[in-house]
Amino acid sequence: MKLKTFINNLPMSRKIILSFSSVIIIPIISSLFLMRSLQSITFENAKKDAYNSAERIGIRTSQILETVSSVTYRIAYDSNLIGVLVDSYASEYELVMAIREYCNMNPYFDQSSGALSQINYYVDSVQVLNNGYIKNTPPDVAETEWYQKAATEKSGSVWNYIENPGFAAKNTYSLTLCRPLFIRSQFFGLLAGSVSSDKLSEILSQEPYETWIISSDARIVASNNQEQTGMLCTDLGYRFPEDFIGGNSAVSGHKAASVVNPFQIKGIEGTFYVVSFLPAEALLAQTNTVIRTALLIVALGAVLAFVFLLLFSKLLTRRLFLLKENMLHATDNNLEFVPEVDTADDEIGLLSSSFHKMLENIKTLIDEVYVGQLQKEQLENRQKAIQLEVLNNQINPHFLFNALESIRMKAVSNDQTDIAGAIRMLSTLLRRSLDTGSQPIPLAEELLLVQDYLELQKFRFENQFEYKLDTFCDINSINVPPFTLQPIVENAVRHGFELSGHKGSKRFVSITLMRENDMLLIRIADNGKGMNEQTLEELRNRITDMGPDTPKQHIGIVNVLQRIRLLYGDRYGIQIVSGENRGTVVTLSLPLGDA
Repeated sequence: MKLKTFINNLPMSRKIILSFSSVIIIPIISSLFLMRSLQSITFENAKKDAYNSAERIGIRTSQILETVSSVTYRIAYDSNLIGVLVDSYASEYELVMAIREYCNMNPYFDQSSGALSQINYYVDSVQVLNNGYIKNTPPDVAETEWYQKAATEKSGSVWNYIENPGFAAKNTYSLTLCRPLFIRSQFFGLLAGSVSSDKLSEILSQEPYETWIISSDARIVASNNQEQTGMLCTDLGYRFPEDFIGGNSAVSGHKAASVVNPFQIKGIEGTFYVVSFLPAEALLAQTNTVIRTALLIVALGAVLAFVFLLLFSKLLTRRLFLLKENMLHATDNNLEFVPEVDTADDEIGLLSSSFHKMLENIKTLIDEVYVGQLQKEQLENRQKAIQLEVLNNQINPHFLFNALESIRMKAVSNDQTDIAGAIRMLSTLLRRSLDTGSQPIPLAEELLLVQDYLELQKFRFENQFEYKLDTFCDINSINVPPFTLQPIVENAVRHGFELSGHKGSKRFVSITLMRENDMLLIRIADNGKGMNEQTLEELRNRITDMGPDTPKQHIGIVNVLQRIRLLYGDRYGIQIVSGENRGTVVTLSLPLGDA
């Protein structure tokens, strides 16, 4: 229900926009989902292509390595060559002629179809002449780790990534198949057949992604990025093979997916790995271009639709806004304006015409029935305002007379020179009264006026008069008509103490202010002579009489009551409680609405 209420309270233009957004957002979300699926499909297809490519590279590389393995096997087990190397010769010339006849390696290079780049046949136990291929093991070769391992452990053929020896350019390295040679279980020498790096590079050169061929010792033996060829995976920050098998890696500083294809060469120890990296950014670049184009088209369509929607909404809501403004004028009792009528034939036009007719009927009804009553009420209100102003003007002279009379009586009875002090207080009191207009004033200012009056009475009665003021509300935030409390306090002093000839206990007046629900209650109590029940009833009847015959001795309290009734209504007013020789309590009730 809350959602329904919220939607119903929305302006018409927002409802239209909300409806449009609800309709358009579902296709947009669906498009985003489909585009995401397209990215995923594109990436998976690329991975499949990469797997096929890695498998193809593995097959072609295996063919090259198997060719090198096959050729070096035939050389290592060539009986004629072994016979030449182990036979004894009568002269060095015979040895040279035998090597020339049986030790020509060119046919083996031809058989390898370029897969074999170099052959080194190292011999230890016999003395041979170095013909470029067959040579006594040089000291620098004999000291290498791979040669020592082959000579001492009697291991099988292994792949090593070693520096090209002999006449080849130094500081170049090749993937080399090292075959230990044994005669009658004795180490005889080592055959090293180097794989052509150009052949391996040729295989990788056509690959669109960065691709490595990695040996079992985690060394990159070939790469289409030449800077990385020969490096260990650990040198590049990879753990081999964990970082590649998982499928997610980083290459050249970019996020990539890795595809791994392991392969082995029959009869040779060790496993090779073809690792192909699929850079996510490059791979998805084309797909992202398509997606961006599609999103641009969708966004452009949504913007155009939204523009047309705004135009349509403006045309619709402008007419509704005009009808609403006409209704607001009517609700503000402004029935004299001439509404602009929508002449269209749709629902809004019919509603506008009906409202115009209704407004005309209301005007006619008001003119015929209520004009007389309104004029009468306005006349009464003006009379009340005039009467209120007259009542306000009656209070100030009456109060001034009583105050001056009190000071005079004090001066005559006591013959004291401190009359100047009394005159100063009277001046302050007069100044406050003259500065006060007819508009409501803060209750705090009214209390200051009353306190000035009570201080004069203390001066007059000396030690025979006290007063107490208790406030249980915020006197600064409540407004009251001016001279509301002072006439009541004056009556308490005059009728309770002066005219009654009060004797005995000390004269005392208490003023208590409190709030009760939405009313302000002001209670003024004295310990004067009080009144009997008959006198009290007569007083109540007199002060409620709004006529001009009210006795002058009660004019102050009558004016206060009349002003309260005129300003706030009959709910508020004055209550008087008294008993003979028990004092009098006057309670004023005022609204808190002026706070």
